[in-house]
Amino acid sequence: MEEREWTEKGVTWIREGTYDTTAEAKAVVRERKAEGYGAYSIKVPDDYRTDSYWTNAKTYVVYRTKEPEKSTGQVLLIDGVKYKLWTPQSEDEFEQVVKKHTQEIFGEQSIYFDRKQKLKSLSGIGSIPDGYTTVLGDSPQWHVVEMELSAHLPHDHVVTQLNRFTLGIRNPSTQNNLVKAIYDYISGDDFLALRLKKETTCTDIHNFLADLISKQPVLTVIIEKKTEELGEALSIFRREYQIEIVEFQTFVREGVGLPVHAHLFEPIYETTKEKQKQVMRVEIEGKELSKKVTASDFAYKSNGVFAMKADPSITIDVKKRAKIVSERLEQQGLWTKWSYSFYYSLRKKAGLLNTPTEE
Repeated sequence: MEEREWTEKGVTWIREGTYDTTAEAKAVVRERKAEGYGAYSIKVPDDYRTDSYWTNAKTYVVYRTKEPEKSTGQVLLIDGVKYKLWTPQSEDEFEQVVKKHTQEIFGEQSIYFDRKQKLKSLSGIGSIPDGYTTVLGDSPQWHVVEMELSAHLPHDHVVTQLNRFTLGIRNPSTQNNLVKAIYDYISGDDFLALRLKKETTCTDIHNFLADLISKQPVLTVIIEKKTEELGEALSIFRREYQIEIVEFQTFVREGVGLPVHAHLFEPIYETTKEKQKQVMRVEIEGKELSKKVTASDFAYKSNGVFAMKADPSITIDVKKRAKIVSERLEQQGLWTKWSYSFYYSLRKKAGLLNTPTEE
């Protein structure tokens, strides 16, 4: 019998199987629950690309061995002001926050469609994604977007959803319906129609969309906390699809709450403005002194001080305020795409998240 064990958030999970029938798996689930464990059964297909993938799916039982330990939560300090990590209470609440920042996530050449157009496969299995995104430019792409909470077990929820998405979008009739829905949406907005024509040089919007939707989409999961198990669960799709996982964290100001907040995430696409910024620096200085850096380019020394791996003579002190750190980077001809994300990552590595900044 196959068995696998992993630990996450202080909880030890065990996956055991496989079972020949669902009834057999459910019997094991009842046994585990009687023993005081949280348990459920899941079906994982060998080949999700066929319409009969459920027929040959393997059945596993997953259960946890103890309750999760309570976490004190993360804290973000911005110029001495404390922000605490916010946990959405529902998927809908999380979705409402994320939808306001889809252009920052997918880039300034993206258009997000919150159409909830139902996908139906030839076999009748259907599912509704949270949205679709088209990314324009020289090499247009489209994304099926699913927003999730880490509290949902990935195999039980995310894999099932995306399996149904991938079956649905293989259906030409579904593709046609989706093209029509997006076309109607764009046609009803003169600004969107003009923008799409300008950024793609297309003359026929409907033909452009039909060609785009006929290609494989990128499957994008936006989640408030990325986990190892999510990445493993999504690996089943990587043979055929590009997968993107975006960790979208929200920190709220202590004593104020959600009205005053900060988001921490890594965008999928670099914006045109950032590209222009990089080119502008090189041209002005006359030589390639300006360099974009990330937190991974720096090695921690001690007492809040980091040294650049490529040039250890370049150091920054993250005990100082974020503005001072940014100025120090600029003095060295360096810049970072997302200054607060860069600053937060280094302070976290140095163990200074709960320590006041210095002048």
